[in-house]
Amino acid sequence: MASGENKKSTAVTVNYGSSVVVIPGAAAEKLPLASKEEIIVLLAVLGQKETTVDGIAEICGTDEEDVRAALAFWRGAGVIDIGKPSENSDVDKAENDKIKKADKEETGKDAPAAGKGKRPSSELPEYKMEEISQIVEDNADLGKMIDDCERILGRMFRVSETSHLIALVDQLGLSPEYVLLLCTYCARQGKTTLRYVETTAVRLHDDGIVTVEELESFLRQLERMDELLPELRVLFEMGDRHITTKENGYFRSWILKYNYGMDVIRRAYEVAVDTKGAANPSYVNGIIGNWYSEGLVTYEDVERKLNTDRAAKINAAGQSFDVDDFFAAALRRSYKDSDFTPDVVRSNTADAAKDKKKRSK
Repeated sequence: MASGENKKSTAVTVNYGSSVVVIPGAAAEKLPLASKEEIIVLLAVLGQKETTVDGIAEICGTDEEDVRAALAFWRGAGVIDIGKPSENSDVDKAENDKIKKADKEETGKDAPAAGKGKRPSSELPEYKMEEISQIVEDNADLGKMIDDCERILGRMFRVSETSHLIALVDQLGLSPEYVLLLCTYCARQGKTTLRYVETTAVRLHDDGIVTVEELESFLRQLERMDELLPELRVLFEMGDRHITTKENGYFRSWILKYNYGMDVIRRAYEVAVDTKGAANPSYVNGIIGNWYSEGLVTYEDVERKLNTDRAAKINAAGQSFDVDDFFAAALRRSYKDSDFTPDVVRSNTADAAKDKKKRSK
């Protein structure tokens, strides 16, 4: 008996239970290209447990921005359609616009013009296997980069993936060190698909982050954001709930764009509470945005500004004066004798005040 006849195959059975999720053929074809997050979002949509972005984000344990990106991926693949928003629903219309925007970012359409050689991810050139072999042979650093990226992301690349990886260097002008650093960051975030690395690289390139030094600086800012996020959760009493896309945008602006620390953010929170009796990220964002537009950089700058504003309000309202001191000054001008003393003046002033009170009654 041949050795192959001794092998036994293991049968796999599926327990469908009381419901079934049907995966479209178009989705099945795109599964090898989809990330784990995109597959989870698709299953949540197919299960029809939730059809809203915030609801899907809660079920999948991810943020709304990732959900929109995943929906944009499946929409671009022709698997889902974003239906018409409800009539007179500004919320639905706004959400629809956000998904369409994510779709544009995903496909690279409508991307702003950038430097020489820049192309959207969807337009990165495809190299044939022979071309890849020749490029790697001519540039040993690229061959090492490909091997290192496979090790970092934990899998072997297909020819098309290797092609796009090479295009990041050959077409976008990014260095192999840059690509390796970006792959390392993406892997730490649990994003291990090369498509995610590609789209991130193109987006960073669009933003002018093209050197290793610029990328390192940007990643340090992101690490700072991760460090401060728990403190922001405590400050705004968010508990374990998901941070909304709008709130995340506020936090990123304060930390990454304005480069403020928790000392300034807490001071803005205190100002909001003193003014409104409560504070939410939206109101605090208005305060912080004003400070940034006024050129306030440090906590000390903010305190000086607050003290200046406080003094200006007092001056505008007019300084209050002591009535006794007013009458004392008047009496000093009236009395010329040497027996005049402040105590006498105060006594006379007090008596005059009492007489006036009696007359008023």
